[in-house]
Amino acid sequence: MNDHRFANLTKKKRFPLFILILSSVLVILISYYALFAGWTTIFQNLYYFPIIIACFFFLKRGFLFSLLLVCSYLGMVLIFTRDPDIITGAIIRVVIFIGIAGVITSLSVCLNSAKEQALKSDKLKTIFLETMSHELRTPLNSIIGFTGILLLELTGPLNPEQKKQLGLIQSSARHLLCQINDILDISKIETEELIILQNPVDIPNVVNSSVRAMIPDIEKKGLLLEVDIAPDAGVIQGDSKRLEQVIMNLLSNAIKFTDTGTISVQVTRDKNEVVIQIRDTGIGIAENDRTSLFMPFQQVESGSTRRYDGAGLGLPIAGKLIELHKGRIEVSSSVGEGSEFRVYLPAT
Repeated sequence: MNDHRFANLTKKKRFPLFILILSSVLVILISYYALFAGWTTIFQNLYYFPIIIACFFFLKRGFLFSLLLVCSYLGMVLIFTRDPDIITGAIIRVVIFIGIAGVITSLSVCLNSAKEQALKSDKLKTIFLETMSHELRTPLNSIIGFTGILLLELTGPLNPEQKKQLGLIQSSARHLLCQINDILDISKIETEELIILQNPVDIPNVVNSSVRAMIPDIEKKGLLLEVDIAPDAGVIQGDSKRLEQVIMNLLSNAIKFTDTGTISVQVTRDKNEVVIQIRDTGIGIAENDRTSLFMPFQQVESGSTRRYDGAGLGLPIAGKLIELHKGRIEVSSSVGEGSEFRVYLPAT
């Protein structure tokens, strides 16, 4: 979380100064009017009000203003009464207030220091991820490019085993490049540096394009594909490339966790929303695992025994991108039966 968002979350509401002064004066005057009018019971009930109000002002306006209020309170006690019990009680309450103010100040200093350290660490982490991502992308693009040239046999013929090994190198490099791109994306999203274009986007075209790109992976696993796209699904304002990324991430997850069965894609129009549904007949998601689905680097399976690869960034990125499009993602799933992801986007 960056500085601006943290500041917005922790910013306290400020009251007009004259309201604070007026209310404090009224509380003190009522307390001492009650005392000198002989309203002993009422006075005892109001006895701690000035200190309570001072503590409240300390939190809202700062130490100096609350100290001024406490001093005025103590001054009024000394002016209007000579009763040693009342004076002693007033001094005790002032000491209590100073103690409370000291504790609050110490806690505030500790919290501010911890916040600054957390923000500094978060910034360093983001800088590290961005730098390493850029540094790693350059050699990976070179590997992909040079293996592609070799596979085209522009430098000479290759035997079947050489083609197989070069294909594995290129496939692994592309997979690693995708992971690095995901890390770069999540870093930009966290620092609010990711730019979302606002252009008319034809959702049926975007979904069709995304599905076509994933057909080789679906066929490789021998899965069935069902596509039902309403032609009048509509147009939204957004970034077509980022929406394709979301749909491909969801399809990729569906394919990864489905060994047999069907992947189905449905696009419909529901009043002022476009709904994209992606269903699978895979392993499903347990209810207690759904809360961490959209958290970065979290996976349903973890540890050295997990069967499925991935960095756990596909769903978090998809969720954030849909939020940036003012939409939402909903999930329903049954273990052993499959999962359904529904993307809702505001239609124009």
